[in-house]
Amino acid sequence: MVIGLLQAIPGIIIQILQYSVDLTRIIVENSGGLRRGNFFASEPDIAVAGGFLVIYLIIAVVGVILAIAWSITFMFALPILAENEIGPIEAITLSARAGWSNVGGIILLAILQFFVALLGALALCIGVFFVLPIIYAASAFAYRQVFPDFRPSNMRNTPPPPDAYGGSFGRGM
Repeated sequence: MVIGLLQAIPGIIIQILQYSVDLTRIIVENSGGLRRGNFFASEPDIAVAGGFLVIYLIIAVVGVILAIAWSITFMFALPILAENEIGPIEAITLSARAGWSNVGGIILLAILQFFVALLGALALCIGVFFVLPIIYAASAFAYRQVFPDFRPSNMRNTPPPPDAYGGSFGRGM
């Protein structure tokens, strides 16, 4: 849960900023701050709108770059935490080291997963349910490529017999 909360922090900040901008826009529109019925904008209005567009595009590009960096950092955090007996901060730091050591492969994997998801969405949006297991399996395969399984070969790979844990289950009537 700690990893999920830490991973969600940028999204929460973006949502707060978006709602504050939307609320400001609604207040300005309802207070009569914007002229209504004027279909022809003046040159200063176009210049201001162009300036805001440039600022918005710069913020959007920086936001996309930060989102990519954030997702690379957290790429392997949950599988590491599930497989090993370490804390969430150690899992995040190990995930960040592994992610940034394999940044090219992770970006290529994300691009391929995007196109697979796009193909699923193009199949009447129902195909997404069929390609999601492929996307998750590709992420699991990438995790296993970065963190190979080092279990000893003498470890039991077969389930225990039915009477191993006591009780009457599996013994018949």
